[in-house]
Amino acid sequence: MNKLKRFEHLAEKNWYIQGFNCTPNFIYFGITSGIVGCNRTLGYGYSAMVHVFKNDYNEYHYSVDDLRSIGENIIKNFRKNRNYIKSLISKDNKDFKQIFKFHRLLDSANIKKESTKKLIEMYKKTSDYYSQLLNRSHIIEGFSLTYDVEIKNAIESYLKGNKIARKPEEVFNILTTPEKSSFMLEEGRDLLGILAFIQSDKQLLNLFKSESQGSIIFMLKGFPKLHKALEEHRKNYYWIKNFYAGAKELKLNYFVSELKSMVLKGSDAKKLISEQQVRLKRLVSEKKSLWKKLSLPSEAKGMIELSNQLGQWQDDRKKQVLQSIHYLDALLLEIGRRHGIKDEFMRYLLPYEVTGQFLKKIDNDFLEERKKGCIIIAEGNAKGLVTEVLTGKDCAKFREMLEDHKTREFKEISGICASQGKATGKARVCKSHADILKFREGEVLVAPMTRPEYLPAMKKAAAIVTDEGGITSHAAIISRELGIPCIIGTKTATSQLKTGDMIEVRASHGAVIILGRQ
Repeated sequence: MNKLKRFEHLAEKNWYIQGFNCTPNFIYFGITSGIVGCNRTLGYGYSAMVHVFKNDYNEYHYSVDDLRSIGENIIKNFRKNRNYIKSLISKDNKDFKQIFKFHRLLDSANIKKESTKKLIEMYKKTSDYYSQLLNRSHIIEGFSLTYDVEIKNAIESYLKGNKIARKPEEVFNILTTPEKSSFMLEEGRDLLGILAFIQSDKQLLNLFKSESQGSIIFMLKGFPKLHKALEEHRKNYYWIKNFYAGAKELKLNYFVSELKSMVLKGSDAKKLISEQQVRLKRLVSEKKSLWKKLSLPSEAKGMIELSNQLGQWQDDRKKQVLQSIHYLDALLLEIGRRHGIKDEFMRYLLPYEVTGQFLKKIDNDFLEERKKGCIIIAEGNAKGLVTEVLTGKDCAKFREMLEDHKTREFKEISGICASQGKATGKARVCKSHADILKFREGEVLVAPMTRPEYLPAMKKAAAIVTDEGGITSHAAIISRELGIPCIIGTKTATSQLKTGDMIEVRASHGAVIILGRQ
């Protein structure tokens, strides 16, 4: 009980909880960067975090006080220097270049032939670079998860005071829409470009209509331009399905399968590309026009400007993180195989435990217990970090303590409009990768929050509803780019709705109405 006594005060904190698929090894860098890295690099950051794991699902606990404090620091620094965030992004971009060079070195290495000692050294260096990615950018959540309501309220207050006949949600959505496409949509658009090339050539079009995926890949060398385009696309986006529970390297057959599916569906590439371009141009034009038309207060303008800068930074960070996971996972699993540890359990090691000495002491049973259920508690500052891993009875007891202090103030399904519109459909609650695979066209995606691995479901969704997320969240950005209704920050959607419920999503009003139970 000494462990529990030591951290009992943390159970009583007010926590902002995000639930998503991940494993300890990849998420631990968020702990080290947030608590130690942010504070050392910027002079402010997080003081504590709690992660509750069970079978590759994590409830990520952010201290509400920490988020609020970080948000206040961002605004304070932004008021002093309007280029504050831009300067941080510039520094990150320099780091990205260094990391990119290191990744190219890893590409040229044959990890199966390296010594175990060398592999652990490579893993350590990859870990250091990965953590470095987040030392500055982990502050994004401090603004995006706390200040969306303030921005919305400021816009509402201004519109009422000036009697402007536009809905606050509409103005909010337009002014906080990113002007640059996310990397997820860029991949889709690039793939449509390849589809357009296929549809412009009758021989290629017939090939994709009549031949199997395997036959198409076998015959690709006879079509050098297409082969080159596909290889380039794979090289640019092989990492795009990675997530915090592990890497999933995409091979050529994945992209060929996607193209074949689009051909058989009769997707018109040129039309889809044009529609996307028109939508983006319209959004940018509407945003510029509205920005000029409204004489918003300086404070509101500043927060909207911050939101736009942080949203783009968040997308760039995600891209780098997913690429880093590719290398971390490859090294981690190879190290595990040499010590007789299964891949699924190896991901439950914390980065500082990946040493020859520690690996000799443990086995699959030790890590399997973590996978069944564990809690990682971390507390510290710029000077250092105290971490504890709870399993078994200690894990169950601390989880009870967290539940006892959890706020229950959200009674109805309402949230913030992230993308306008109205849609009706059957709800499908998705909390895991397996749930995403079951998603059907026209359903309403209901999730704790969305991440890149949710994109296939998002493209099929009639609407999106999430428990968590701010205006720069993945769900908010992607739903706008796809042009589908989206409500974020409901807090209770995944607990109140069941898969099969018929619901109406009135995104412009931030409301979800249950029309019928399954």
